[in-house]
Amino acid sequence: MQLSGFIRQLFLFKAVVRYGTDAQVTLFAAIYRLFSFSIIPVFGFLQALQPIIGINYGAEQYRRSVKAPGVFLSGCIGLMLLIALPSFLFPVNILGLLLPGIAPGASGILHFRMVLMVLLIAPVSSVSVVYLQATGNAKWSAWLAGGREMLLFLPLVVLLPYFYGYAGVYYTLVTENVLYMFIVLSVLRYYMKNMPMLQSPANSSAFPFRFFHLFNRKSGK
Repeated sequence: MQLSGFIRQLFLFKAVVRYGTDAQVTLFAAIYRLFSFSIIPVFGFLQALQPIIGINYGAEQYRRSVKAPGVFLSGCIGLMLLIALPSFLFPVNILGLLLPGIAPGASGILHFRMVLMVLLIAPVSSVSVVYLQATGNAKWSAWLAGGREMLLFLPLVVLLPYFYGYAGVYYTLVTENVLYMFIVLSVLRYYMKNMPMLQSPANSSAFPFRFFHLFNRKSGK
């Protein structure tokens, strides 16, 4: 994760430096720092979630193993919403904490809010990947993580800034996270359909992890 984060920052900042002005580089650095700081609680949720899923899955308590991600995902998104809401409502004031006396402008505020949307999207894919890891599907999660960087992030961070300039950096962050979320959910759906012990409509009822119901059609443990 540390190596992945380093590579991401390297390509993102190289794109910002290439297509943006000095002021835009400064603004992006502030926005990305606020984003990186705000998403830290999600990692805390994930560290607690993995053993809960793994222990219940190993004990054949499949209903609990499927319900746990819904509970944690609800908490993650709720917390991210609380963290992002002040920035949505008062972007100038929040950015002013890191950039005193510098006006971000209308485009800067728009880009800031775009990045904040990622805070609400990222927990869905993260929780889903942790579920795959904790239920003995480390290869799936490894392929997803590696494919995300090589097949999604790197092409997008090269192409979108090339066509859209400085704004393309922000488009990259949003587009990559949205696409990755749908890919992870598709893999999860395939996995759930091929695991009979998880095919119970009662396995999960916690919003917003209700998409598990779409994958379950038969009764089971």
